[in-house]
Amino acid sequence: MGIIIHISYLLLGLAFTAIYFGDFQESRISVLMNTLFLTSGSLVLIALFLVGFNLVKKDFYGFFKSKQFVIFLYLASLSLFVILFAPFSATRHILLIIPFILLLGHELIDKTTHGLKMLSMGTALLLGLLLGISDWKYADFYRNMSIQELPVGNTTWTVGQWGWKWYAQKISNH
Repeated sequence: MGIIIHISYLLLGLAFTAIYFGDFQESRISVLMNTLFLTSGSLVLIALFLVGFNLVKKDFYGFFKSKQFVIFLYLASLSLFVILFAPFSATRHILLIIPFILLLGHELIDKTTHGLKMLSMGTALLLGLLLGISDWKYADFYRNMSIQELPVGNTTWTVGQWGWKWYAQKISNH
């Protein structure tokens, strides 16, 4: 597990560096992201199988009567749904399974070293901050596009929803 964690951090660092300093085409990044999504989905399925196997091996009938079985069932079904049926990978899909991972894996988390816990917390904070900045920049696109100069005295039609619709209506009323 430690090797997988270190390799994951190494790959994450390399990806950040390559994207920041490199000249990547969107098609290459899409292939990379799809590969990472399928790989992480496969790892989740393997981990679920191993956890389920170990829980069943300890006490076959007791596991199916325990609260852990319910947590495991929720985790497995949500994970399978996201991996098999989600049309695209999104953070909101992954967020659904995190509470169940924490509930089911509390014993492993307790055994983890303090340094690894701090590294995990720091990574979660950094990725959360970067995701927030990314979402803000993405949403800000609508405001910036709507304030571009439109022809005066002409009828202008816009197509869109949410932010674009709101900003387009606001700018057309002035």
